[in-house]
Amino acid sequence: NLGNFIDHFFSKNIWHLQGDSVLSENLEILSFSKQVDMIVDYTILDINNGKVIKGLYENIEKLSNGEEWYIKTQKFKVELNNFLENLFYGIDFPLNHDYDFDLSKILKAVECKFDIDQKTFAEKLIDYFSITRDFCGVKLFVLVNLKSYINEKELLDIYEYVFYNKIALLLIENQDRERFSDVEEIIVIDQDLCEF
Repeated sequence: NLGNFIDHFFSKNIWHLQGDSVLSENLEILSFSKQVDMIVDYTILDINNGKVIKGLYENIEKLSNGEEWYIKTQKFKVELNNFLENLFYGIDFPLNHDYDFDLSKILKAVECKFDIDQKTFAEKLIDYFSITRDFCGVKLFVLVNLKSYINEKELLDIYEYVFYNKIALLLIENQDRERFSDVEEIIVIDQDLCEF
């Protein structure tokens, strides 16, 4: 059954069906836990999960220390430190704070995150692919029973997007479903994990 297949899929930490296959890119074996994202439950898909937000903050921190933003970032830190010191004068006790703070602390305080509230399911999924690839280094998205959640037009839109943006998808379906596109390569695997 599908549950056993998924359990086998994850228990190996590499794509390993018949002993002669591995998941790799340019002859480098990929880390399943770091570079593969398996989506089973689409109702809890969180584009603003901790791993993504950590990657976003690291990216913004790096950008703020780059040539274009470094001086502006330092001026902002000086202004914020001055503001805090003036504000602290209103407290009857001596206060101290970190003068050379990471920008990520500010981003966390203001709850910086991706805005996807007004998007369709397919658009959110596309954003999830791009964001987790760019900020978390995910190389392959494994989607379980996606065709149960999405119509043909939305799936074709997703296929077009991932094709042009070189995003790798692997769809695992619990039944033999209609082929929606010529880009789909269908492999049927039985309960003994044999291809036919």
